Amino acid sequence: MEPEAAGATEQNVVVGRQRNLLTEDLDLPEHVREGVQQLSDSLCAAVERLATDLYESECHFLYELVQNAEDAHARARPEDSEEPCLTLRLGAPCSSFLHGYFSSESNEAGFTEGDVTALCGISVSSNMGRKGIGFKSVFAVSDRAHVLSKGFTFVFDVQGPLGKLGYVTPTWLDGAELSTLPAQVRRSHSEGKTVFFLPLRRAGLASAISQEMNELASGGRASLLFLRRLRCIELLDQLASAPRRLQRTGDTSTASQTADPLRSCSVILEQQQEPGKVQRQEHRYMVYRHLAAVESEAVQSMHVELVLAFPMPSSEEEPETFSRCEPLFRFLPIRMVGYGFALHCDCFDLVANRSDLRRGSLPNRVVRDSLPQAFVRACQASPHISRRALALLGEPVADPFWKVARECILEQLSDVSCSSAREEQDLPRLRLGQRTQLLNNVRSLLSELQCEGPAASGEHGLRGPTH
Repeated sequence: MEPEAAGATEQNVVVGRQRNLLTEDLDLPEHVREGVQQLSDSLCAAVERLATDLYESECHFLYELVQNAEDAHARARPEDSEEPCLTLRLGAPCSSFLHGYFSSESNEAGFTEGDVTALCGISVSSNMGRKGIGFKSVFAVSDRAHVLSKGFTFVFDVQGPLGKLGYVTPTWLDGAELSTLPAQVRRSHSEGKTVFFLPLRRAGLASAISQEMNELASGGRASLLFLRRLRCIELLDQLASAPRRLQRTGDTSTASQTADPLRSCSVILEQQQEPGKVQRQEHRYMVYRHLAAVESEAVQSMHVELVLAFPMPSSEEEPETFSRCEPLFRFLPIRMVGYGFALHCDCFDLVANRSDLRRGSLPNRVVRDSLPQAFVRACQASPHISRRALALLGEPVADPFWKVARECILEQLSDVSCSSAREEQDLPRLRLGQRTQLLNNVRSLLSELQCEGPAASGEHGLRGPTH
């Protein structure tokens, strides 16, 4: 279908305009056309490199689609709209899609011309990430990325006639092509949802995506505490797992919107075991919000908000089973550091592939240096947190950037009463400062014994803890 043909829709014209930017046969001198072609080839090679090599995991695209849905829900929606929800679907292999497929389906307001332009670019974006390259991550798993949103229906096809230009050039999908898509995908689009549909390019990808969906349901579920609009994520894995639904409950207002920086929130995981039977697990968190001032000659006076989410046991009788590590977040998981609580800040300055923070960045240093005070105030605000402070502080941190913060937390907690959940009931409670001093004394004794050699500690000597 020619995008400028009579009867073409406004959306069709928008897609055609983007297509013509790189494919229109301009009346130019030969040497100029050759130069344009070389630039086009270089652009396509760079985009291909971004799509395949930028991210550590080929399944990273899943988080980019979650972020896209979160951003899209920022637009005004009717008051009677359904609760913002995203469905992530992994389809089994079939005759039409030999390696299976993946789709995301969001009940957002729908695409605009700006969104189409953003998907075609690599440096500017309305939704798909600050650097405008997040969407290209879908090409790590698919050669044909379909976009269906209200009147927009198009595909980025790198296996079609455009070749690598398909990374940045949309092709309109007509009715006949839409009819070949899975029935559930077409149904979601007809219901007004925005759908990204990705036929998987090779065997083995479905298994990797299934594992990443499991990770999102477990280690990444705290994302729902930090996403401001999305309150529900459905995970439909047709390969193995039963349908799962992650649902956030509780108030998530920012610290500037409420006088109480501490609140209780939960992420509910519902999993359908069999028809009519649903298993429900509640994962509770105490969420503390802390405003930190930024003092620098480079910027005007401003504040950044740290959000600390402390996992809580379901009952006071449970043992200390909540000492697991939680990631750093900028809405979505970034990386593990070793802390037993989740730390989110929307001003974290990330490297391009979102795998880590920029160590020299002022906002990142402000967050790190403000963390000890935030942790201590959270302990002072809640006995549930202070009682488990040591466990929630997590494992010894190897990363020098974050190790400093952990050591400062231990120093500042000297006046916060807490005790380990593993302590025997007949042992007296110690303040954390006393416990830290006791631990330091033990380490010092071990070091002295080690220096005295085997004679003081047995045939093989006694080795103190290493870090």
